[in-house]
Amino acid sequence: MKIGLIGYGKINRHVHKILADGFGADVQFWNRTPTDGGTELGTILSESDIIFVAMTGNAGTKNFIDAAKIAKMKNGVILINPARPLLVDEDAMLCALKSGRVSTYAVDGKLEHAGLMEMCGDKVICTPHIAARTTDAWGKTDIMAFKNIVDFFETGTSENIVNKVISKK
Repeated sequence: MKIGLIGYGKINRHVHKILADGFGADVQFWNRTPTDGGTELGTILSESDIIFVAMTGNAGTKNFIDAAKIAKMKNGVILINPARPLLVDEDAMLCALKSGRVSTYAVDGKLEHAGLMEMCGDKVICTPHIAARTTDAWGKTDIMAFKNIVDFFETGTSENIVNKVISKK
């Protein structure tokens, strides 16, 4: 079984580590910014049995997974989107699920398409964008926030600063 990762930020780097190191899975990745060890997007689409798409959601990535990309995927692929629903064209996904091109679509966030909502529990797995809200994650978030505050006052910046304009450096 081949697993393809589209996007190679924090989420998919962690997924890669778990699947490759923990389970010995055959994992390949593609990133919009060329990254050492990355694979061509077409290869990810055509060879993967399971695809994780985790990219920043913005105007440039809206409907990144569209009908043309879905058409290149293996029949029966499982598509997992732990990032944002807007990364996947919902009309194209509904057609792909009905045709069997995609066997299962898992998404963390609010679906807009009524047809996809009707498939929840059958071919669609949907969580209300709370996948990261575990006790462990909340505890780590608190620690990270406190560390960022301390770092900012000690050094003028922090690892996870959102508004770089206020940075002292």
